[in-house]
Amino acid sequence: MDKRILELFNEWLPALRYANCGFPNPDDSDPDFSAACNRVLAIEEAIADSPATGLPGLAIKVFLDAYYAAGGPGGGLAVSVGQDRLKVSILADIARFVPKLAPLCATILG
Repeated sequence: MDKRILELFNEWLPALRYANCGFPNPDDSDPDFSAACNRVLAIEEAIADSPATGLPGLAIKVFLDAYYAAGGPGGGLAVSVGQDRLKVSILADIARFVPKLAPLCATILG
């Protein structure tokens, strides 16, 4: 699945740049802007829904979480995947990679 996560990440970069910089005056009523934001969100959701099978996939998920936690470049982001969804995905991957952490991850996941 890491190959798929890497492919998605390579789609995400230009999609995010376009959503964040392709519109001089972003407006949710602009159908092109909304479509660009929805494209970014769809890619992020696909990444979150894809189990990592190695460090590259996990690294991308951790990066996305940190990226949005930091507010992205200049703090002005068009959209972001739900932080909770990404964190659940990261914790599930961590539990798979380090089984000793599975019970601790489970307490966080509820």
